[in-house]
Amino acid sequence: MDEKYKEYLQSEEWRKKASQIKSDKNHKCEICGNQILIEVIKIIKDPFRESALIEELNRFTETIEEKNWDKNKLIQVHHKTYENIYQENQDELACLCHPCHVFFHEATQGNHWKKAWDLTLLKVSDLCEEIEQLDKRDWRLQKIDFSIGLTEDPFPEPELPIHLFPEIDEDETDWESSDDPIEL
Repeated sequence: MDEKYKEYLQSEEWRKKASQIKSDKNHKCEICGNQILIEVIKIIKDPFRESALIEELNRFTETIEEKNWDKNKLIQVHHKTYENIYQENQDELACLCHPCHVFFHEATQGNHWKKAWDLTLLKVSDLCEEIEQLDKRDWRLQKIDFSIGLTEDPFPEPELPIHLFPEIDEDETDWESSDDPIEL
């Protein structure tokens, strides 16, 4: 990155342009719709999530924490092309979350920006599918854990007041009129 470009990215002109793009796109990543960013934040909040095993996501946890959860730093504006640099059209700029921005830069190595965009879309689509599969697996494991009492059920049966279960004196019970089967 040359000095002139670095200065441009620090200029008021660029800040206004980037702010307008983010606002127009509702601070939403054009590649993942913020799904990847949200999943990384979930990993930060719960490092034992199944998706924490996905290295492609886990590698962003420190960076996102370093950005202090600031949406203006986590949602970025990227140049799809540098053909009209300093006088970009809005369609030459993209609103991307930090992870997708990194994925896009990695995909541009030796590729035209349109191919890099497609490669990034493919990578993110695969990651979202992997997250979805892990979420289903995680939910099934939680259901198993709940059924055998290893974790607390988020939807427990309500406890009934004790007075609904008066103590029964076995001597006073009329066993013969009971509908319960008799064990021999």
